[in-house]
Amino acid sequence: MKLLIVCCLIGSLSGCALSRPCSSGGDLTWANEFKGDKKCQKKKMKTGEELNHGRYTAYYSNGRPGLIGSFYEGKKHGIWSQYNEKGEKTLEKYYDHGVEKMSPLGIEPVPAAPIDGK
Repeated sequence: MKLLIVCCLIGSLSGCALSRPCSSGGDLTWANEFKGDKKCQKKKMKTGEELNHGRYTAYYSNGRPGLIGSFYEGKKHGIWSQYNEKGEKTLEKYYDHGVEKMSPLGIEPVPAAPIDGK
């Protein structure tokens, strides 16, 4: 119990990201809606506001991840990958502090090709 209290105290003092269910604190919009849980990490800013900061995962109701990405102080940042309910990657996008960009390799983000070629 003491360890938990110390970790919580250190986390709150340092602005450390803590894993929590997501409801606000960043742009959660995406073309598909995921009916299952959403989990992310939050960072408490000096203003007292909690922003999404770190890994974000939205799940389908079957428990499989539907969307995986990262936030940096409330803005989508880095590679965001969407998966279908079977767990196959269907789309990948790259964000730079909330702005959708071309991927780091200069390739436009496009839907992934179906596995069966159709």
